[in-house]
Amino acid sequence: MAKHRAEPRRRVDAAPSGRLHRAVLPAALSSVIVASVATAGGVAVVHPEGVASTMYDVAALIIEGSSTNPTGAGIAEFYGGKFATGSREVVQVNFFTGPFGVYDALKNPTDEDDEDNVVMSSGWGAANVSLLLSYLEATGDPVAANAVYVLDNNVARPNGGFGTRYPVFALIGVNPLPTPTSPGAKVIDVGYEYDINGNTPAYVLNPFAMANSLAAYFGNRLDQEAVDLPVDANGNLDLSGADCAGECPKELTDGEEITAVIDGETVVIEQVGDTTYISYRSDGLPLLQPLRTYGGEAGNKVADAIEDPLTDVVNYGYPGNDPLANPDVYQPAALLPTPDETETFLRNLADPDNNARPPAGEAEVDGTRVESGVPQNRVASLPTGLVSPSADDKTANSPKFLRKVGRNVTGATSDSSAEAGPRQRIDDVAKKATDRGSQRAENKDGDPPTNKSTD
Repeated sequence: MAKHRAEPRRRVDAAPSGRLHRAVLPAALSSVIVASVATAGGVAVVHPEGVASTMYDVAALIIEGSSTNPTGAGIAEFYGGKFATGSREVVQVNFFTGPFGVYDALKNPTDEDDEDNVVMSSGWGAANVSLLLSYLEATGDPVAANAVYVLDNNVARPNGGFGTRYPVFALIGVNPLPTPTSPGAKVIDVGYEYDINGNTPAYVLNPFAMANSLAAYFGNRLDQEAVDLPVDANGNLDLSGADCAGECPKELTDGEEITAVIDGETVVIEQVGDTTYISYRSDGLPLLQPLRTYGGEAGNKVADAIEDPLTDVVNYGYPGNDPLANPDVYQPAALLPTPDETETFLRNLADPDNNARPPAGEAEVDGTRVESGVPQNRVASLPTGLVSPSADDKTANSPKFLRKVGRNVTGATSDSSAEAGPRQRIDDVAKKATDRGSQRAENKDGDPPTNKSTD
């Protein structure tokens, strides 16, 4: 690993940091946001301005520490040290300097080089860097645009980040602003299913989801070195070693999402604006892992028996019953799920094989089995009867059960499905409820519904 030179030191102009501070504050549109920014800024300014102002002559890997690892030690080795290779010099920025330390590091000139500057941080540190991205989006400052940003387990991820999910924690300095999807620089946002930092539950009255999220945090902690991240050293998508349903794309268009198997892990990848969301599915429930690890054969049998329904209960704590869906959509916490999510939960619970794992050596990608190193959770294909009516469907009063299906959505394949069982009964109840609603509308308005059929 290259070491940056301690001499000569540049004289630091405090004006850019002042502009950063002034630009971020107007973006805080509530007292909670103001409290967060003021706290972050107040901590940062008490440190010397030269914390990260050492000059370097080539592209840099700028590491911001996290709340539990303020110096950022070891973060450069994340993803097998992918971003610490080549000619990049590693510049470590203390967590307590907030976004100002990273901005100061980016002010340093670099030679013309084939590699880009990379800013990388994790957890709460990633939320600090996210605040810099909010500043970049608001101002277009070319200093902040001079990097690729890698946010690991981002506390400010729009849908799932601990800070954005629970903005009340802005009172202790956690950034509540969701990371912008198009800030004006390339962003790689890496998430892990169920982890409380970047994928915390939305519905606070689900104790199973909360406990599982904490278990995921402790299970994933300090394990990022082994993560196979499907990008190259400059942050460009690289699926050369992945298994996809069909041919793996070389790049994704805005709004495109794929699921791939990478080194035995099921990974959901979505491109939104400047941001590539890379999210790793969990191989089973972290909440049950202690039972599997310490319970012996009996413990594993118990875990196998309860994992499927317990997974449905845990996923009921997330928007759309899918922890990894729509990572770019801001979704703060609420008390209870919506009626549609409750209906999806009942459908999932009625299917005993809803979360079944493929046989060893196989995984399922977008509904298609592919070879893999270890068994993985099933990625369910889109079941008939759960989709919203298409443009060609004249059934104006069909129920719109779900707009986007994740791995845990199942249901009867048709009204005549011989194996539907309890799932079909739930379908029938939903159909009758819809018909009753249409009849009430007819009686009230005097206008007959266009079509009462739900098929």
